[in-house]
Amino acid sequence: AVGTDSIKYTYLGKGGSQLVFVGGSANLINLKSFKWSVGGNAGYLFGIATNERRSQIIKLSQYSGGVDRNVLTTSAFYYELGTNMRLKINNNHIITLAGTFEPTQNLGVKKDEYLFYAPNVNDPRYYDTLYKTTDVRGTIRMAPTYTVGLSYTLGFESEKKGNRIRESELALHFNYGMTDWS
Repeated sequence: AVGTDSIKYTYLGKGGSQLVFVGGSANLINLKSFKWSVGGNAGYLFGIATNERRSQIIKLSQYSGGVDRNVLTTSAFYYELGTNMRLKINNNHIITLAGTFEPTQNLGVKKDEYLFYAPNVNDPRYYDTLYKTTDVRGTIRMAPTYTVGLSYTLGFESEKKGNRIRESELALHFNYGMTDWS
């Protein structure tokens, strides 16, 4: 019949990636009205992701079918670079320009792939392995990313109480990011 199917597909996924890093920066110019600094982060990117598709034959109170499972393990050293320039025109006007660059980097990947027959797709204890390929290694090339930000801060005195001046400010921020997927 049109619009019916004899197989039910269930998609499951879990996992993620983590980044452990350390960063540093240095002031190249450190004047009262102009500051320029550069910096970078270096670290280790790693993770594991499991994706599973369960194909279940639709029959009353029966859960038999197949399970297709892919496990991706990733790891790589990672780095990014950045710069920050701050121009203080006077006490009321500050312009900041900043940028980051994450170059093309290679991410090491290991793939394990399994195909199971399952009398019950919901119970892995009864899976029967039909196909297994493990420890397939490769590389994912990460696309370079550029980010530029501009900030303008307008400061002004809003209140004077005794010898204290309470200052306020208004800030406008602009950000542009691009990833080169070519």
